[in-house]
Amino acid sequence: MKGGLEFSLFENRKQFEVVPSVKVAIAHLNKIETKINQRLEFLKAQDCKDVDAYYSKANKPKDAIDLNRFVVVIDEAAEMFLAGHHAKANEIQQARGVLSKIARQGRALGIHLIVATQRPDVKSLDPQVKANLVGVICFQMMNDASSIAVLGNGRATDLPKVPGRAIWKNGADMIEVQTPYLAPELLDSLIGKPDNTSKSKEAADVDSKHSNEEVTADIEPLHDSSNPKG
Repeated sequence: MKGGLEFSLFENRKQFEVVPSVKVAIAHLNKIETKINQRLEFLKAQDCKDVDAYYSKANKPKDAIDLNRFVVVIDEAAEMFLAGHHAKANEIQQARGVLSKIARQGRALGIHLIVATQRPDVKSLDPQVKANLVGVICFQMMNDASSIAVLGNGRATDLPKVPGRAIWKNGADMIEVQTPYLAPELLDSLIGKPDNTSKSKEAADVDSKHSNEEVTADIEPLHDSSNPKG
């Protein structure tokens, strides 16, 4: 939701589609809701509780719908959950409804949701969506209030100032982790080269008001230390 700048490296690659604005995102979310309904109906007809159960079936119908896993990534969720100049209140309400549906039903259907925000509060992240996310990764926070909003404690304020250092929370378990850095020069070898001949027409809707911020630093090794806030 930052004009597509953060994800420009993934543009024009067949396995990705970069959506540069809220209005375009809402249209895509409507398509995903249709996909959810189709998968629900199909799996029920196959007596399967989820896509994994369907994958394990010996005899699959020849007219099966596409059940490949599908990942929805929302970068800066506040843009999707707060009305403003970028979208009307009814459009935001519609988007919140679809994202909540993905969070509640998507995993069983092979449709997964990743939500990122720099403002971890009830206004910028829908509580129902947050409640249905099974894992949380929290980078360094400036104060305890922000850390508590994400993790339920102040651990994120004590993380070392190392880019990529974070707390991974899965249920009641929390561990300090070092997230990897994806260098642009490695991208082609990992996911293939872009097809620059087929530029998406939706790229014309790019909002150029936002800018990237580059941060570089030496990576320190993970340390094992007691944390009274944890």
